[in-house]
Amino acid sequence: NSNRHDLIIIGASHGFYGINPRKMEYLNVNAFNHCLDGSNPSFTLKWLKDVYLKNNKLPKIVLYEVNWFMFDDKWLWRRIENDSMYLNHNDFFSFFIDNKIDKVLLLRNRYKIFQNECIFEQFWQKNIDGIVGVLNDQYYKGYVPHELNIYNASRDRFHGNSNNQIADFKKIIELIKKNGSKLILVESPEYMNSYNRRHFMYNKIIKTIASEYNLNFLNYNEGSISDINYSKKLYYDYGHLNREGGNIFSEILARDLSGIISN
Repeated sequence: NSNRHDLIIIGASHGFYGINPRKMEYLNVNAFNHCLDGSNPSFTLKWLKDVYLKNNKLPKIVLYEVNWFMFDDKWLWRRIENDSMYLNHNDFFSFFIDNKIDKVLLLRNRYKIFQNECIFEQFWQKNIDGIVGVLNDQYYKGYVPHELNIYNASRDRFHGNSNNQIADFKKIIELIKKNGSKLILVESPEYMNSYNRRHFMYNKIIKTIASEYNLNFLNYNEGSISDINYSKKLYYDYGHLNREGGNIFSEILARDLSGIISN
């Protein structure tokens, strides 16, 4: 039940590993991080409409962690079916009778009996995969930091923007504004030595949409660049902050949000 929260954070893995709700408490708000690996706008829109808003009211503030590749639905792969094991009975049944839902994928992720891999193999893979991460004593209100201080320079290949993802991003904005919440866009810092002109070009789409809807857009790869962008020791890989980097960035973000939230 998220009705007690004043601020929620949505988005993909950069927000999941990079924004610590504990640091948002400096703003005298109760925050929760709902970011998930691989979340694209279509997934986030369906989650908001068919899961979150069926069980909660939107809080006063919604922080959307965006990134330059957020409209690439081959890179950001998540579907609501991937999380069927976490749905309550009523929400699961609603998705099961939805003709647009992949029922095989929905059932495979809900019930172990429909999965090919044995339970031990799934547990092992989840815990050795550096992108998934492991719950530990640093977990806090949805936030799971990368414990490893290893810089891995490998980068996924960009496949291009999806017009459907762009359209659903706008629908998310309209939905949040319709519910009376204040929406703030945030782009977490990436390691600047891996940032190039292409990233600036794709960010123009987000900047144009933010301007169209009169939204605050805090971009920590343009305009708000700091020492974090050049400190390799603060990253797990080129785009994901590790635990130290996430805590430092979250403190900066809380400070920058203070003026916006108070207005």
